Amino acid sequence: EEEIDSYNRILAIRSLVFNLDEDYEHHLDLAKICRKEDKFINCLHVLNRLNRKLDFNEKSVKIKVELNINKCLYENNKQDEAINNLKRIIDEEINNINNSLKSRVYSYYGLWNIEKNNKNLNEGIVKSISSDLQLSTKYDSRNYKAWHNYGLLNYKYFDYLLNTKKELKSSINLIHFASNSLSGFTNSVCIGGANISKTLQDLLRLIDIWFSMGDKLEIDELINNAINIIDLDSWLLVIPQLLARVVIIEERIKNSLVKLLKKIGNNHPRALIYPLVVMNKSKSKKRRNAAEIILKEMRTKHKILIEESSLIIEELNRCAMLLHEDWGEAIEESAKLYYQSNDINGMIKILM
Repeated sequence: EEEIDSYNRILAIRSLVFNLDEDYEHHLDLAKICRKEDKFINCLHVLNRLNRKLDFNEKSVKIKVELNINKCLYENNKQDEAINNLKRIIDEEINNINNSLKSRVYSYYGLWNIEKNNKNLNEGIVKSISSDLQLSTKYDSRNYKAWHNYGLLNYKYFDYLLNTKKELKSSINLIHFASNSLSGFTNSVCIGGANISKTLQDLLRLIDIWFSMGDKLEIDELINNAINIIDLDSWLLVIPQLLARVVIIEERIKNSLVKLLKKIGNNHPRALIYPLVVMNKSKSKKRRNAAEIILKEMRTKHKILIEESSLIIEELNRCAMLLHEDWGEAIEESAKLYYQSNDINGMIKILM
């Protein structure tokens, strides 16, 4: 309330110098503040005043005001009216406005239709909304919300087909929606950059599709493209998830995963060095081998760092593991070999 009053006073002072046509953007900012504070009557009052008094020499200004009115209506539980108003703008006036505003109109129209149909999505609805969101990205390729919602919509339907309808992974439908989702998330992560609030969930969904469908050639190509264009700083957010799958069986997934980890290791060695050195001392031969492949690549550039990290981890383990704990673990392992595998030589080797 105090912020709204302060902004009103500032606009009153500015009106002494600027007319409304020159200063309408600040009135739109006031309407946005009112909307965020759930002061919908105040918000509509500001916007309707702009609608009445502005001299709309540019069609884009008129549509910008109408878009803000519809955002207010939508948040004030008048969703159908807001959606119908945007539909009218798209049908009658979309060609008369600039590309940036076209992108915003299509983006909100797509988002609101997703929310409206969230509980009864079907293939036809998903493709129709995807078409609107694609138009949004066509008019502004840097529109984060459009790419994010495009990826999320297709991901939801992909997940529905995979887990509810139990479609085969070779299904053309499944690959189609997985590909669309990857395309959306790749672009949204590129635009979001290192902003965790924007990129983390998109990256986790991208990884989910990768490890579910990455053995398919079409998906593998999209993943390799994502590895090439997404900033390495973004991948740092999901290093634990990547390392957890490093022993995956599918050859295509494993190759692209190792490629990404090598790339991270060469450019951000400190982000990977400790988990890799620990993994290299794992009892699992597969995990040791996977870690060694990446460490071998890293040694070409960061040999001293790896040697020093190995020494630190070895000493930390020595400090952390008490003698009786070490003995207890050895006895437990040797007992498993003797009673479960009947491996007497293996048991003696551990105990000696």
